[in-house]
Amino acid sequence: MPDDKSTVIALFPSVHGQGALESKLKRELDVPSSLFSQSFREDIYSVLTLSEWSDEVTLRLIQVPNLLQEIVGALHNDDMLSAFFEQRTRDLILELVEKTEI
Repeated sequence: MPDDKSTVIALFPSVHGQGALESKLKRELDVPSSLFSQSFREDIYSVLTLSEWSDEVTLRLIQVPNLLQEIVGALHNDDMLSAFFEQRTRDLILELVEKTEI
């Protein structure tokens, strides 16, 4: 026979987990970074806090030490993101050149 604890269902499990994740990330955001701009870190913070994560993923994210720094570092070293950034920069430069009159 299962114990009473296994039959208890939290009414709003993701709200509490999301709140804990947001609190963790706010603390991490308050620690300055010498490698990455505050604006870049705030963008990642927004993605993390505004996305809807499953309860399991939220709990795992909370457990990652220096989560914000880990994700920012991973993005910084991501070859796909770098390739996209380079191509997008070229595209925007060409658009700018086309708009500029000589």
